[in-house]
Amino acid sequence: MANLKAKFYKYHRELGIIFSLPLALCAVTAMGMTIAKEFLHNRPLAKFFFSLHTMSIFGSDEIENIYSIVVGISTLALIFTGLMCLVPFKKKKTD
Repeated sequence: MANLKAKFYKYHRELGIIFSLPLALCAVTAMGMTIAKEFLHNRPLAKFFFSLHTMSIFGSDEIENIYSIVVGISTLALIFTGLMCLVPFKKKKTD
């Protein structure tokens, strides 16, 4: 069972590396959008960040949909593997 926990650690590290770019882009553009709109009162900059956030800047619905699915799956995968790293896997002793 300890081997199973090691596999979850391995997958969690690998998924974190693979999905770090889309998740970081999503987080940075969301913060940039909020800062531009609420603090700088710069609506054109906020719209630019929003178009990056949704990938509508490329003008393709397919890219927007794929990006949304990638961000959603990556978030769920990292949550699942992270939670599985916390679960104690112990063998039950049988006498």
